[in-house]
Amino acid sequence: MKRTILPVACFLMACPLSGCGSGNYEKHEAVGNDMVKAMNDLADALESVKDKDSAKKAAVKINEISDRLKDVGKRAEALPKVTKSEDDKLKAKFEPELNKASDRVEGAAKQAGAKCEGDEDFLKSLKRLNEAGKELEKLGGK
Repeated sequence: MKRTILPVACFLMACPLSGCGSGNYEKHEAVGNDMVKAMNDLADALESVKDKDSAKKAAVKINEISDRLKDVGKRAEALPKVTKSEDDKLKAKFEPELNKASDRVEGAAKQAGAKCEGDEDFLKSLKRLNEAGKELEKLGGK
């Protein structure tokens, strides 16, 4: 699970928060807020896993979050550039939030993996999440 989250967090710090332009801060901020929300929602879904039945319910949420992460990544890729000072401001705002969310997801993922009782739907949702993370990683490398 850690391999899934790291590409997401790295993408966020590289792609939507860099560049040199002006007047586009709010667009970047909106994408950053959406990414933080998606990561926290992912942590919530993972933390809800207590057994096989709750893992099955979490799988539905994780699939939806995977789709949201892909969408946010595409929106981030299309963002106009920001100035250096705007970039610094965005990093100062979102880096701590994303680190906190990533740590939360990482801890919740370990717990969920231990409690999911091998639920096939849950495991498939994690695979889908991993694929979304790989897509984000590719976008962040451009």
